[in-house]
Amino acid sequence: PWFGLMAACCFLTMRDSVYWARDAMLEMPMAAMMVLAAWLFYLWVERERRWAVCAAAAALVAAVLTRQTAGVLVPVFAGYVVLRGKWRLLKRPEALASLAFVVVVLGCYGVFQVRYYGSQVNSSLVGEGVLAKVGSLRRWAYFARHLPRGTSLPLAVLAVPGLVAALRRRAWGIMGLCALWLVMGYVML
Repeated sequence: PWFGLMAACCFLTMRDSVYWARDAMLEMPMAAMMVLAAWLFYLWVERERRWAVCAAAAALVAAVLTRQTAGVLVPVFAGYVVLRGKWRLLKRPEALASLAFVVVVLGCYGVFQVRYYGSQVNSSLVGEGVLAKVGSLRRWAYFARHLPRGTSLPLAVLAVPGLVAALRRRAWGIMGLCALWLVMGYVML
């Protein structure tokens, strides 16, 4: 608990966290809901707490409705179930109900976005958007170049013992979830 509290405090004092909390107020609530959704999803997969998948679905939907970039967790969650080999969990009624909830709510939200904000959705994908820059090496290296500037030194220092502790405890599940999130987040951004 103390390690988590220190990590949260370091995250909140990062230069980019302070910047986004001040300029784009939806970033911090979205980040909190994403962390909550990931923790709940982890509880469902690793400890098989049935209620956790329903709560994770609600937190995921809330995060995406707060800011669309939280949608990065959808492939992370799918990949995590595959990575851990827990296919049987997907057949449970609570998993099917949670998946249906996510698909219906986010599907309706997607239709709304395309219907009323179609030109913005289109411009974010083509022209100067995501699809136009997929092949650019400069685009792929952007965050790797700028991440050290935005990360606070205490957070970077705290990451080392956190990684060592996870390796010593052989916490492959949580490390896999974090690694998937990092890779999918980097690809999406």
